[in-house]
Amino acid sequence: MVTETLYRTWCEDDIPLIRDVLWRTWVSSMGSFIPRDDLGAYFAEHYNPQVLFARLCDPEVGCMVAEVGPTIAAVEITRMAREEQRFYVSSLYVLPEFQSMGLGRGLMKLAAANAKQYGLDRVWLGVMVQNVQAVEWYRKLGLQVVEELPFQMGKTVVNHYIGFIPADKLLIGDSQNTSLSGGQ
Repeated sequence: MVTETLYRTWCEDDIPLIRDVLWRTWVSSMGSFIPRDDLGAYFAEHYNPQVLFARLCDPEVGCMVAEVGPTIAAVEITRMAREEQRFYVSSLYVLPEFQSMGLGRGLMKLAAANAKQYGLDRVWLGVMVQNVQAVEWYRKLGLQVVEELPFQMGKTVVNHYIGFIPADKLLIGDSQNTSLSGGQ
């Protein structure tokens, strides 16, 4: 049985589920190199319900989810930085049990399409150097690292790659069976 994936803008009622996806993926992807107290403090400050609601209401921010059946399995937050003329994927997280299903790639394709709507040819992002699995995945998508900067989460400082993926590279070939509802 093939379960269809639905990509849609999330709504206020989704915020508790969004926070659950974010927290579970944070612990899974960063818990080995960032202490849980530091993860928790940063999460509480930057991903509390009020902050997520404000992002949802900001016209420069895109808030997407990938649903597999009734489950929100992946979350993406994008941001158009007009002053820099850059389109950023500021957050992209897929629950561990849903990885390798193409959900992250599907969300990145949506980001690329949105970047193109702004007349931009790149999707910018940051990824922690020690998150090796994510770094390798983004490199397979075409990540070109342009700088490495420190990133502080609580008391912990880790290095962070900043780079871009050409939008056209993300938009090549779409063999997934996906549906899109809503937009950014």
